[in-house]
Amino acid sequence: MLDVLSTGDQLVVGADSEDGIATDAGAAYVFMRNGTTWSQTAYLKASDAAAGDYFGASVGIDGDTLVVGARGKTSTVTESGVAFVFQ
Repeated sequence: MLDVLSTGDQLVVGADSEDGIATDAGAAYVFMRNGTTWSQTAYLKASDAAAGDYFGASVGIDGDTLVVGARGKTSTVTESGVAFVFQ
């Protein structure tokens, strides 16, 4: 599943089934627009990525702050999900 959010010249695509690190670990891609051209500026993943985290299941932007949800990530409760904040 992809979650896409655009705010003016920023675009974030959450790809919760991306398998670059492990099966369904997920990733998020950040793009910036310069004129009419979009360029990828970041490839984000959880620092402790694991299979089934689904990082990128949801994304949010507020100014220069990006929040990426990982619905399958375990914190204190199994598969409770977490949010990662990037600036």
